[in-house]
Amino acid sequence: MIRMPGFPAILLFLSLGVYSNEATIVIRNYSKIDRNYITLGDIAVIDGIKDNSTVKLLESSILDKSVTMGNTYFVTKQDVIRHLRKKFFNISSTLNVNGNAYIRVDLVGRSLQRSSYENEAKKCLDSWLAKKYTKYTVEPEEHLREIVVPEGQIKIVTKQCEFVLGERIVVIADVYVNGKRYQSLPIDFNVYVYENVLVAKESKSALDRIDLYSFKKEERNIAAIRGQVVSLDKGISNSFRLSRKLYAGQVLTEDMIEPVPDVTKGSSVTVIAQVGKISIVREALAVEDGNVLDKIKIENSVSGNQYVARVIGKNRVIVE
Repeated sequence: MIRMPGFPAILLFLSLGVYSNEATIVIRNYSKIDRNYITLGDIAVIDGIKDNSTVKLLESSILDKSVTMGNTYFVTKQDVIRHLRKKFFNISSTLNVNGNAYIRVDLVGRSLQRSSYENEAKKCLDSWLAKKYTKYTVEPEEHLREIVVPEGQIKIVTKQCEFVLGERIVVIADVYVNGKRYQSLPIDFNVYVYENVLVAKESKSALDRIDLYSFKKEERNIAAIRGQVVSLDKGISNSFRLSRKLYAGQVLTEDMIEPVPDVTKGSSVTVIAQVGKISIVREALAVEDGNVLDKIKIENSVSGNQYVARVIGKNRVIVE
């Protein structure tokens, strides 16, 4: 009886090769209810193969896609036949004896080694990372997946080698058999890219101007950071401000900053008013932010009256 708590299938990879072993699978033909789970048609024995790795391959083909309830897997004779045929195992004969189903099979498929397609995917990811970054590492996730293909000339191709940086990147490898695409395989990689970034020494409020003395340089894994980190070469001191609150220890990213507008809310502005050929100049307070050509509200600092003016330069507006 095979029980595999927590895993939907036994998945093992074998070296590239052709199998011509014959096996007998015995499936008990009974059902049993035990508390919260049911056992139906459990595999009793796989006989006739000495190579343990081949037995594992055969087991994985049977259990893959099988129905589960609780922590118990159960398969039927029809399940076994259907999945074996999908995995290129020839079925020699079936026989029922004493309520048990006996299925004789020949193993004639090829099993690809994990490294054969994983290495191709890693080359693809490495080539993309090397164009953009100098210090990085990639690690394939430790998930095992059986790949059985028909006999023939095998070729593995990774066509799409452009990605969005993140902690986890999936590379798609296409497996071709005799020149025709047979299967597409997603290979997951954990990605680590290290760069010097700006880290806040103390918390800052939204709209605070950015002063580089308030930041320190630290090497961080930018693949784990949401958003595009602010480049150290970017001249942001006093010309940019925070668009939202920034906490101490937080990495500065592009979505956290915005250019300081030509006129900022609450600042004193020079107002030019044209009366015929005479220009009248006075001071007022900006009620809202604005850039050149924007129309904003300004307020007379004496009377408190508000009116609209157009921004024409740094802290300069004109009433038209």
